[in-house]
Amino acid sequence: MTNEKGIKPDRIVLYGASLGSGVAGTVAMIKPPAGLMLVCPYTSLKRLARETLPYLNLYPDFLFPQPDIGSETFLHYNAVTPVMIVHGVEDRIISVQHSKDLNAIRPYKTTLVLEKDKHHGDFSTPVLAKHVCEFLNILNGGKYETRECQEEVIKIH
Repeated sequence: MTNEKGIKPDRIVLYGASLGSGVAGTVAMIKPPAGLMLVCPYTSLKRLARETLPYLNLYPDFLFPQPDIGSETFLHYNAVTPVMIVHGVEDRIISVQHSKDLNAIRPYKTTLVLEKDKHHGDFSTPVLAKHVCEFLNILNGGKYETRECQEEVIKIH
């Protein structure tokens, strides 16, 4: 988009859900966007694979694909891009702990939204649209604030 359409990276918001969250984080490392929104993200593909298929714990790290695609690397090195993370607390495919861990390593403004009683990809369009609008408001100068959500507290750093 930046080369063909001439759109500046600071006008682009990347969105990644589930497996796409790792792709969005990897793209953000190459071309920092105005914002990064991750829905049900994972820290690293290696960690997720080992949690999903425990026998992979027998394999040494060097046997996993490199670089390890996930949002963890971007969050470690990012110093400018605001991030919103949305995750269902009842997610059994990608544990909500991944989002909590990503939030814990985040060195810059992050909005973490934990939706109680939601599973993996269990977000209705209106619910997701609400979070996207909130994030775009923050990117346009709105405040980061801690407040009560319908289901759970939104934590902001």
